[in-house]
Amino acid sequence: MEEEYIRVLATFLNTQDRERAIFYLQQSTRPDFDDDVPHQETALFEAVDEQGYPEELCKVGELGLYWEMTLDNGMCESIQFPAMVGADVYIGYVLNTEYNESYQIFEKLKGGLPRPIFGSATYNDDEMNAQVFEFEELLAKKSGRGLLEWLTQWKAINHIPYFPDAFH
Repeated sequence: MEEEYIRVLATFLNTQDRERAIFYLQQSTRPDFDDDVPHQETALFEAVDEQGYPEELCKVGELGLYWEMTLDNGMCESIQFPAMVGADVYIGYVLNTEYNESYQIFEKLKGGLPRPIFGSATYNDDEMNAQVFEFEELLAKKSGRGLLEWLTQWKAINHIPYFPDAFH
């Protein structure tokens, strides 16, 4: 059975934004109906309504938040979801466990749009494939928040083997 999981390490502009996200990401605190939500928070309410609730949710430092959840609504929405709940900057990955573990890694930098930065893929190029497989071996050694913290440090000094132009 195919399952997809998302892990996100996000930073918010301020503690108020993070606390609002936590409020809506927890089933125990989120209102049941949009009529019970202030008008300016309807989009936040609806974002969680579409994606579901994290199985794990924890604060990281002053403005950070980490969560893990099973995906209900597909990859495209997953890349956007942290921004929809107010995250300013984030890095995350989707792990698909259907056959072999495959990764889709995405990020949103300050002032930018969410974008993929790695995808498990096979190319018609042995050198590209070797780089992807080698990187996947590094990813498989870590998981969850530890993988995202390692990846943030790693990508600052190394190239992530992602070749979007080779898909055409």
